[in-house]
Amino acid sequence: MSVDPAQLEGRTFEGGSTTLEPWLAYLWSKATAPGTGAAADETGWAAPPSTGVAIAREATSLSTIEETLRGGDWSDLSVFLGGHRFSFARPIRVGETYRAQASVTNVSHITGGQGSFHVVTITYDVTTEDGEPAYELETDLIVRDDEGDASDDGDEGTGFAADESSPSSGDEAESHRSEADGSTNLNECSVGETIARRVFDVDPSSMQLLSAVLRDPNPIHFDPAYTERCGYPGRVNQGPINAEYLAQTALEIADSSADLRTLDVRYESFVFETDTVTVTATLSAVDHETSAVELDLAAHTGDGSVAVTGSAVVSVETDRFAPATD
Repeated sequence: MSVDPAQLEGRTFEGGSTTLEPWLAYLWSKATAPGTGAAADETGWAAPPSTGVAIAREATSLSTIEETLRGGDWSDLSVFLGGHRFSFARPIRVGETYRAQASVTNVSHITGGQGSFHVVTITYDVTTEDGEPAYELETDLIVRDDEGDASDDGDEGTGFAADESSPSSGDEAESHRSEADGSTNLNECSVGETIARRVFDVDPSSMQLLSAVLRDPNPIHFDPAYTERCGYPGRVNQGPINAEYLAQTALEIADSSADLRTLDVRYESFVFETDTVTVTATLSAVDHETSAVELDLAAHTGDGSVAVTGSAVVSVETDRFAPATD
């Protein structure tokens, strides 16, 4: 760490504009949400929600902010990703030009079970070329204090304990779903019930592809020799891929990726290339007036530990609230 993170609070990073080109949408979809990008070459196609990271990064040079905190050393393990929070005013679409600016809206100092660190919150305001709101993205960067040792535990989050219960068997989701076709009758579901479940196998080729797309020089994502020296069991999955695992699970009950209103993702620990990730979506609230459901999300690795947690608000069709008929 080359600068005092507290000195960055209030700093604004003026951005520019960027167009979501079909090639970028296709490669991002291939890396984060395989199977969803068949129409990525079509102008107007709704891209995976996590594409918002690429747009914000491209328009405002997120890497410049990270490099400032790392002192130009991307092998410095004292800076890592803590979370993403998306709030969408409209879907992210291929061919759309976006404008963005970034500001460091908060810097807090926390002492927890994993030591002492700063949480640097960067807020990206993203609009269309015409100035219409598109989405807001908040990114938390965790910066360990110099006396901390970032290589002792491999955590990618703040180190605060998460619910480490094992994932459900998925029986609840299957009892209300037909092959994840978005037909769940929400009047038949109860708050606290798991209504969607997906399993993802971490693909090292996706990690390498995303590193190239983002021009991300962090070696933990693509260099096996480096991660071996760090004592990790393999390369580390990128945050946006983990975020998309949660987004795609939340969208199991929706009709399209355009139906995601908000997504809150907290990275509790690393996900490695050897992991199989099971994501569950639990119903936390239903708003009949706005035709929206709130979900609690959790991603478990093979040993049952929680790697990523979060929440989402998803729009659904009003007929999904229709009473069940005999």
